[in-house]
Amino acid sequence: MQENSQRILRHVLETPFSDSHPSTDPDSSHEATIFYKLKDAYDACMDEERLRSLGSRPLLNVLRKIDELFPANKPHSALEPFPKLLPQAQKGLIYEGENRLATTVAYLTSLGVDSLVSFSVGADDRDPDSVVLSINALRRPGLPSKEYYENSDIIDSYSQTIGLVLEALLLESEPNTTGRTTLEERFEASSESLVKDLVAFETKLAAATPSTEEAEDVTKYYNPKTLEETKSLLPQLSIQYIIASLAPPGYTTNRVIVGSPSYLKEVSSILKTTNAETLQAYFVWKTVQHYAYRVEDDALKPLLRFDNELKGKDPDATEERWRTCVKVVDGGLGWILSKFFIERAFSEEAKKFGDRIVSDIKAQFIKKLQVTKWMSKDVRQKGIEKGKKPPVSFSNAWELDMADCFKVHNIVQKIGYPTKSPDIRDPKELQDYYETVNITSTGFFDNAISIARFEVNREWSALGKPTDRDEWGMSVPTVNAYYSPAGNEIVFPAGIMQAPVFYDPSIPQYLSYGAFGSVSGHELSHAFDSTGRHYDETGNFTDWWNNETIHAFKEKAQCFVDQYHDFSVPGPDGNPLHLNGRLTLGENIADAGGLSASFDAWREYEKEHPGELLPGLQSFSKDQMFFISYANWWCGKTRKEAAIDGVYRDPHAPIWARIIGTMANSRGFRESFNCPQKEPTCGGSENRDIHQTTPDHRVKLTQDGWKQAHAAGLKLRSLLRPDDTLHFFTSPYRRTRETTEGILSSLTSSDPSPSPFPRHTIKVYEEPRLREQDFGNFQPCSAEMSRMWQERADYGHFFYRIPNGESAADAYDRISGFNESLWRSFGEDSFASVCVLVTHGLMTRVFLMKWYHFSVEYFEDLRNVNHCEFVVMKLNDGNGKYELKNQLRTWSELRREKEREQEAQEGYGAKPESPVPVRKRWGGCPDGCQHDGEGRRANVRRQNTADLFADEMPSPTKGKIQQSIDEEGNKDEDEYPGGEHATSKSLSRYSDARNGVGDGSPTKANILRHLQPSERREILEAGRDGGGSRSGAVSRSGTPSSEEGEDATAKEHMSMLPVRSSMAMALSGELDEAAKSTRKYRARADTLGDQSDVDDDTEAVQDLKRQEITDKSFEGSVL
Repeated sequence: MQENSQRILRHVLETPFSDSHPSTDPDSSHEATIFYKLKDAYDACMDEERLRSLGSRPLLNVLRKIDELFPANKPHSALEPFPKLLPQAQKGLIYEGENRLATTVAYLTSLGVDSLVSFSVGADDRDPDSVVLSINALRRPGLPSKEYYENSDIIDSYSQTIGLVLEALLLESEPNTTGRTTLEERFEASSESLVKDLVAFETKLAAATPSTEEAEDVTKYYNPKTLEETKSLLPQLSIQYIIASLAPPGYTTNRVIVGSPSYLKEVSSILKTTNAETLQAYFVWKTVQHYAYRVEDDALKPLLRFDNELKGKDPDATEERWRTCVKVVDGGLGWILSKFFIERAFSEEAKKFGDRIVSDIKAQFIKKLQVTKWMSKDVRQKGIEKGKKPPVSFSNAWELDMADCFKVHNIVQKIGYPTKSPDIRDPKELQDYYETVNITSTGFFDNAISIARFEVNREWSALGKPTDRDEWGMSVPTVNAYYSPAGNEIVFPAGIMQAPVFYDPSIPQYLSYGAFGSVSGHELSHAFDSTGRHYDETGNFTDWWNNETIHAFKEKAQCFVDQYHDFSVPGPDGNPLHLNGRLTLGENIADAGGLSASFDAWREYEKEHPGELLPGLQSFSKDQMFFISYANWWCGKTRKEAAIDGVYRDPHAPIWARIIGTMANSRGFRESFNCPQKEPTCGGSENRDIHQTTPDHRVKLTQDGWKQAHAAGLKLRSLLRPDDTLHFFTSPYRRTRETTEGILSSLTSSDPSPSPFPRHTIKVYEEPRLREQDFGNFQPCSAEMSRMWQERADYGHFFYRIPNGESAADAYDRISGFNESLWRSFGEDSFASVCVLVTHGLMTRVFLMKWYHFSVEYFEDLRNVNHCEFVVMKLNDGNGKYELKNQLRTWSELRREKEREQEAQEGYGAKPESPVPVRKRWGGCPDGCQHDGEGRRANVRRQNTADLFADEMPSPTKGKIQQSIDEEGNKDEDEYPGGEHATSKSLSRYSDARNGVGDGSPTKANILRHLQPSERREILEAGRDGGGSRSGAVSRSGTPSSEEGEDATAKEHMSMLPVRSSMAMALSGELDEAAKSTRKYRARADTLGDQSDVDDDTEAVQDLKRQEITDKSFEGSVL
């Protein structure tokens, strides 16, 4: 499609006006005037011989202007970091003594060059009918995105490129009237030093920029500020002066939108430590990058080669010149070119046909909203009212009567081409629109400058005026479409309404609906995706969804996040680079929603107007051809480098993932191709159990888990030295990934003080060998898991093999392989000084067993490692061995300790510890069994004397511990805010010297400290997972566990635990009033299943046994 559009435009530009318009006066008509402006722009670009003769001179004139505005010949000082302008009278928003930094930034902005910040003018999200100025972080400080600055090879090549280009340009420059420039002098004196400083400055800017995900999130980038508040963030840059320089005369304001306040603050800090020479070189380099493709000169070839290599192309590859020039003209005089494009390639009938398809899909959207269960009734109604009756009336008998369907439907649809602002059909209006653009057939570079100034002036001139809702954001030949939340509008340029996406009515309509219809549905779906849901029917950024709907949306959206995160492309180092499911969330939701709505719309249309199968494709059904048409539209190839760049900064998934992922989420596709599993991966039934649809590795982290992870990051920060470097290894589970992110967020945060560990310096690897015991692809139900865990506890945790899974002994073999890899890495100079392993509680114990050769008996005796509990290992420089700094908690030690305490209270002396450890008898219960599981033989246990006095029925009143457990089972996970209890508990455990670091982050993190031979350090390990639902328990997909499923099963199993009978309690004195008044009970675990440190209570030994039984049971493993 793009190729077809380009060829049409080339034909327009290379055909004489008299040939294409024989009846029009070429000397006096408005149409001829705009055509010749178009032709001059194209000819100037095509005249390569003239461009080579001019060389770099046009560009050097701009660079000299930068040197004039921002001379770097004064020493840098903290008191006056940048030279001041001479005193001047107040003019509008500017005042006397504004600095040269603002004038330089304003000048570059007028040329379309973003330097320190990026300015944009558009509809105010909170008041879409008014226009506001936004100040945003740079999207591209120099390299395409911040991730590139983490690649040392790219940085080396980039630095070399900068040096070669600047050196060549300075050699070609001629001294201006003031003599040699400071940049020339500095570069000749120490070019390597200047380039190093420039790249370091860019790297700091890149580190300060928000992630692409945050930059696309309206809840993050919409920050209204007064001018004084903005100035306090970045005092070195006069925003007032820039506004006065670029805004219409007389415009005043005291309100702007700051996209990233933290970025402005960080830029201010960076400027304080940057000398003027480096900043001047940065301005020069940014301008060179922006206008390099408007100059033909050997001095710029290293930059062109570098750009090609970054895109995976041959370094010396060049595009056919006519293709380049078509893009240049479309980018600069797009509306004029659009007029001639629709004359050649688009008809009024096609426009109406496109309107009809979009309207059909709108109708299906209304139907879907009316029956959507996860939306509350009032939100559904507001969603349906997000539009108005379409401008097109339908009269043909074969068309659907849409009047009633659209009486509450308000999304504006723009199809084909604009008829206002400007009306591209009117040559006089186009001539007036581009009147200030000066175009000649000999000034290619000057044409570019004129167009840039025109676009900036047009954008800024909107300030102080109402929002022009008739404007389009794409030229007509563009092969794309978009949804504007602030305008609540969908736009489909004529460029995308071509085969193989769009066909005329004579072609079977499963082709048009499968491709163009899906694109239409995609854009409509954006009104309800992760961004569009924040905007109401007028385009106003507001919370029009209630909490119930928001919660349900987030739960369903998480499935898409996880699904697309599992997709990957080959990374720069050859390892898989996973997609950012959060960044691509909105587009992925729109793909799924658009395909579904279009499929339903086509089926409705097919009932009245059945199409025919295409010759040669009769083996496919019409339904199948619909999906083939969709896939054919997205089919394409992508270079590795382009795919990597897309993962870093494109909110769209790779094209192959948009096919595979979207089809997996389509029930229609699965049924059409008779797939064994008809249920969509995401967006299907809302009543499926988690063990049926969601693997254990997708169970999310709870709120308590996030709080503990953040606390763990702060604790880790206190354990590290400022010069430490970090590598993270995480197991392939959502809980461990989220744990890692939680740790990193507080570890790298600038609150309350700047962190010595920037996020971009920390490498995170996903290590499958650190995963939890393999339970197979999906876990069974809770009842089966309970039975299985009981077998596991009876047989021995280490040796018991889970059906279709593995034993801890198998996991030991996995850890062995990883352990060997880790040891080999220790010898590499590039290995970090601190290594953090984030995995599960059981795997912590397995890892330590491998490291320290623990016996199986000791392994079984260990208490579980709590969520976010760090296990610290440190190198002993004396013997070269890593020593465990934590005292691991064991049940036998705790039992002996409590026995000694109890005996001391009763007046007995402490018994000497037996030198011979008690060994457990594997393969059966040491004290006999009384199991009633399925198909299991009940073992007869000898009764003790006290048992003869036990009640035959359990006590009707549960103990306090049991009540606490039942209360826990009745709570939804979202009812646990973490709050003071969870936080204080975590922090208190950090201060417990016996237990090391305590609660803090999901799953478990080992930190291996490794330096050069004299400074190798320690291993830290953080424990057990904090999944949002108990692994394997029955709960709704992506939601907290249901009462009839998970909680009911949990309580049923807990009720099976031994309960003291009234006679037994009486014999032991537990029913005495004195004992009841002094006895302390408390829950054995918090919402993450972390075990209590019972050092501060006096629970009886029998209660410790109950705790141990629970810890080794199903509930103890997954709570």
